[in-house]
Amino acid sequence: MKINFEKAGTMKRALPYIIILFLTAFAACKEEIPAFEMENQLGTIAEYVYDHADRYENFIAIMEAGELVDALEAYNPYSSGYTLFIPSDSAFEAFYSENDTYNSIDDLIADMEYTRALGRYHILNMDIRTNDFPFGAFPDTTLSGDLLTVGFTEDVDSTIYLINSEAPVTMDNFEASNGFVHEVGKVLEPIVFTGYELLASNPDYSIITEVFEMTGLTDKMALTINGETGERENQYTLLAEPDSVYNRSGIYTVQDLIDTISPESDDYTSPTNPLYQFGAYHIMEGRYFLDNFEGTLNYNTFASLPLRISAGLVIKINKDPGRVYDTIIENNDTTYIDYVEPFYNSSNVLSQNGPIHFINQVMYLYKPGLSNQLYQFHNDPVINDLKNIPNEYIFSDQETFSMLSWEGAEEIIYYKSGTQIDPRGNDYLQIEGDFTLTYTIPKILPGEYQVYFRAHAYGDENAVVELFIDGNKAGGIMNLTSSGNSAGNPYVRFNQNTVEFTEYETHTVTVRSLIPGILMWDFIEFDPV
Repeated sequence: MKINFEKAGTMKRALPYIIILFLTAFAACKEEIPAFEMENQLGTIAEYVYDHADRYENFIAIMEAGELVDALEAYNPYSSGYTLFIPSDSAFEAFYSENDTYNSIDDLIADMEYTRALGRYHILNMDIRTNDFPFGAFPDTTLSGDLLTVGFTEDVDSTIYLINSEAPVTMDNFEASNGFVHEVGKVLEPIVFTGYELLASNPDYSIITEVFEMTGLTDKMALTINGETGERENQYTLLAEPDSVYNRSGIYTVQDLIDTISPESDDYTSPTNPLYQFGAYHIMEGRYFLDNFEGTLNYNTFASLPLRISAGLVIKINKDPGRVYDTIIENNDTTYIDYVEPFYNSSNVLSQNGPIHFINQVMYLYKPGLSNQLYQFHNDPVINDLKNIPNEYIFSDQETFSMLSWEGAEEIIYYKSGTQIDPRGNDYLQIEGDFTLTYTIPKILPGEYQVYFRAHAYGDENAVVELFIDGNKAGGIMNLTSSGNSAGNPYVRFNQNTVEFTEYETHTVTVRSLIPGILMWDFIEFDPV
């Protein structure tokens, strides 16, 4: 199915943002629930809810008042189905008892705007079983345009899934004709907190919160709204140490931290100040859930240095043999812990700006060595939100993008395949005509890099192109019509010139057609020399 983003405005998944309550994950025992009835297997989601009205009376009222019945009785026109996370009546009773505004279902549906938002917030715009749950955000949004996340905790005999790290799945995998139903033991509440506000609301994070305040970074962490589209902007990922981690290192106040890293400079709002850099180093550019980290890469921050993150069985942040945090001796074997690690069960906490991950060591600035940097357009928020959803997406409005622009073509296409056709990815960007396509890549550490350009290069309708970096020609002419080996192996990784970057900053990559045609661009790669 092709989606034209100029016409399909209601399905524009360009910048789905996150508004999730900041609550610590908790273990919950599964409630005894009635077994699924086989005669319901072919019914719709709405039919299942009505068939169990004695259990979901509150959500039925929301479903009807919020005009959701038709959607849950129908097939999803934009996906393979829906997933309903339905709170039980007992979950609603707990919600009313803890809420100062809504004390009953009548109070709730009297606020029609909130009722509509609340109902849509519980419906995922895709169908998914629990065994396909990610360790992070679901790849598609709710009907309210927000993301939900999944955490895990262990029960005596099983794993408990926690939606938004707070709502346990107490009943799962009812398959309807138009999707799935999972019961949750807590009402999922949309919130409007930024990453900074979530930390500031918890006294266990007073030190890092005060760092953000003293340095003025709170202004950079505020929520920004696009005046034309009304969409939330300013995406970032926070890494935050609880006060207990600072205390373990002998830091009990912000002044203790200042004495450690900035004893001679009190101009804390200056970007060159060590305290400012320390705070900015905890803010990653872009939105990354734990399951988004891959291999060993540098990830840009608001500071002057990136983070080096290695993802495997353990996520290692800034592995540095020169800094040992802990020593483990077991069976006469000594292991040195020389990296920062997230607290897995309490990370992936969401704010309007992006996720918060809580870390187990004080994270000082560290200058990593140069590493291979491969860019597949995922630093653009639009592409990032679509990279896990197989489809062909047509864009004709350049204002949609923040990192891409073009001339000489009416549209570009982002194609995401449902099969893994290459170890380095299964997506590409396509443009056709006598074109110029410009892509702004993330900040990259200063140094000399060999440049590689990978594109489809076996087709008579393809273009002949040349590459420019920051306006300078970066290599020879690339003939995309006959450079590939065959129709079955059409992609070529073209070896271009070396380039030397002298500043830690973003750069522009431009592809121009010398002979008009089609460009199917896979990635641009910078390999340290």
